[in-house]
Amino acid sequence: MDIKTLLHQGKIKETLAKFRALSEAEQEDFFREIMPILFFPPFVSVLFRKLKAGKTYEDFHDAWLPPLTKGQDIEDYYPFPVYGINGQNTDDPSDIISMGLTWAQEEQLMRKLKNFHEKESFQLRHEKITAVVDTVAGPLFYKVKDVTKLGS
Repeated sequence: MDIKTLLHQGKIKETLAKFRALSEAEQEDFFREIMPILFFPPFVSVLFRKLKAGKTYEDFHDAWLPPLTKGQDIEDYYPFPVYGINGQNTDDPSDIISMGLTWAQEEQLMRKLKNFHEKESFQLRHEKITAVVDTVAGPLFYKVKDVTKLGS
């Protein structure tokens, strides 16, 4: 049984034993995986886009996905944990919003993004996206100030 299942079942001693049996690298991977669940992201980015005539959300999503090198995992595209969320306006399907939830220190984020935007893969992704959408606003970066649960 895996660590998350044991923990979910409340089996703390078994969870600890299973965790201690992991290599240091596996322990680090485990913490990287659960960090977004334990802590809200320090930053959120927002982009507003409009699909070009004749383009679909599927066209956008295909272009939006990072261009990966052979053997590269999508989770390794950014140098820190990022969750991407895309939404389509229910009243105007050509209206797309993209949000990025980012777990990074501010200095790390700004330094890495500056270098990241100079990468060839970023330029390729940008070209693919601009072929199917026009950017209306963004990217806008916001420092998360609080997270409030408003529903059950």
